[in-house]
Amino acid sequence: MSKEIWGKRKAGIHILKENMDEKVMNLDEMKKNRPDVMLVNMLTWRNDKGGTRCIADMQKIRTHVGVALGMFHNSNDVAKSSIIVAAVKDQEHAQRSQSKHSRTQDLDLLPSHMSREE
Repeated sequence: MSKEIWGKRKAGIHILKENMDEKVMNLDEMKKNRPDVMLVNMLTWRNDKGGTRCIADMQKIRTHVGVALGMFHNSNDVAKSSIIVAAVKDQEHAQRSQSKHSRTQDLDLLPSHMSREE
């Protein structure tokens, strides 16, 4: 793997490429869209895909891809947009509540199992 590819992969730019390939989007279409809306769509797309690296990938998207989109559109840091901040807070809240709910559900399994054993 070349040093350039390794650097892009480390920065999370490959996630932008995956998103563009999945949505069959070229650079001209990307330039027409608003960068903050594209970033929110990417964050929700990655969150819906799930997986073990979801949270780390979402952080990479927010920082590195936000800067890359800002460079395409000649704007400041896109990740500090109010729509991005609200979407990230909403997704983090949903992830925390899901994990808390699954632990509570697991705790309920023990008494139900014990009652079946008796």
